[in-house]
Amino acid sequence: MGSEGQMIGYELIKTGSLVSFRIVEEEVLAAPDEAEFGTRLLLRFVAEQSEDDQDEDDVAEDTVEWGAFGFMSVLGVLSFAEARSRNIICRLS
Repeated sequence: MGSEGQMIGYELIKTGSLVSFRIVEEEVLAAPDEAEFGTRLLLRFVAEQSEDDQDEDDVAEDTVEWGAFGFMSVLGVLSFAEARSRNIICRLS
């Protein structure tokens, strides 16, 4: 990835980290292998504490307009950062 691509990635992460949300519902999903599982979350974009007087639906809609791609990018980065092959121990040198 070139420097322009890196800058775009950094901007997406910066934007995504500004999004406020709350977990509405969570579900742990079993997998065929007992060592694995999945999680399904229902998230809701919410106002920051200083903006609590706004309508929740309006806040969610506004947040989607400016923060959705950044938020998804942050989730992707965190997901891949935690991914590692089973039975492989990662050691920092």
